[in-house]
Parts: sequence; structure tokens; C-alpha cells
Amino acid sequence: GWTLRGDWRLRLGDLLGAEQDYRRALQLDPLSPSAQEGLGLALLHARRLDDAYLHLEMAHKLQPMNADILNHWGLVSL
Repeated sequence: GWTLRGDWRLRLGDLLGAEQDYRRALQLDPLSPSAQEGLGLALLHARRLDDAYLHLEMAHKLQPMNADILNHWGLVSL
């Protein structure tokens, strides 16, 4: 639920709210690739590239064949 709420807030442009929701989701399940990816995207949009990289890298490690995660991770790896 927290990840979906974070997705919604991210779409609305509420970066701080999205970050809080994704962090809450990760407290409950630190190995959630979707929460790691969502947090990485929220941080990317907030231009916190180092933090974004770490979360997108973790999402990639959790789901290495996920093309969306790989694409998002590539955005901060440039």
C-alpha cells in the first residue's frame, strides 16, 4: 500500500510525500524492488543523484531483468 501511495504522490509531483511513503514501504520490506525503484525515482526528480543511484542500484540487484529499473538506473549512471 505504501508503495502505491508513493507512486501516486510521485505522479502528482509531491516528491517529499512520495519519498516518505517509499521509505515507509522499505521499513516494512527492505527488499521491495518497487519501493527501491520508486524511492530512487523520487530522489532523481529531486536531483539527489547519489541517493537515487543507490536505491536504483538496489532495485536492479533485486530484479536484474526488469527493463524499467535498468532504464531508470541508467538515467543516474550517465
